[in-house]
Amino acid sequence: MKIFNWFQNLFSRTSKESYAKLWVYESIDELPLWNWIKIHEESNLIYIYKSEDHNQIPKILPKKEHAILENTWLDLNQQVFDTFGMSEQYERYLNLVRREVITTSEMVINQDRFLKNELNIIKADIAMLFDNKQKQRFDQIVVGLEKYMQFKMDSKAISVKDYYNYIDFINKQAKNG
Repeated sequence: MKIFNWFQNLFSRTSKESYAKLWVYESIDELPLWNWIKIHEESNLIYIYKSEDHNQIPKILPKKEHAILENTWLDLNQQVFDTFGMSEQYERYLNLVRREVITTSEMVINQDRFLKNELNIIKADIAMLFDNKQKQRFDQIVVGLEKYMQFKMDSKAISVKDYYNYIDFINKQAKNG
């Protein structure tokens, strides 16, 4: 009932303020870093909504609304990819997954059980790619950025694009010495 009431309230309002507070971010230029972090930490797309209080939004949404959020999420990720490119680690991961798919297909088509060994090696490489790296949380990265840039970042005010621009800048500085 809570979900129904929330959507009924959302679509029954006519003031600009109501719609502005509960619409979605469509660009990494406007999406606050805080929302981006929350989406990753909680795996919940409700943080794509422009809202002062995300606790008012039901955690489980109807299929149609969830599909809109999923498409918006894909668009936001595509914007990050188009703007900043792919990291070397992610490129290596994609190549390993491609090899895994090809090897699996060859194993099924040719019924070659020896390819299972190669497949196990590829899977181990994929696991090692992520296990050897200590996972950094967003807040740890923000602290590092603040230290390097020598100013305090407000994660609710800085956009995702600005955040990745800072990271990109620091990476280029580190490569150039």
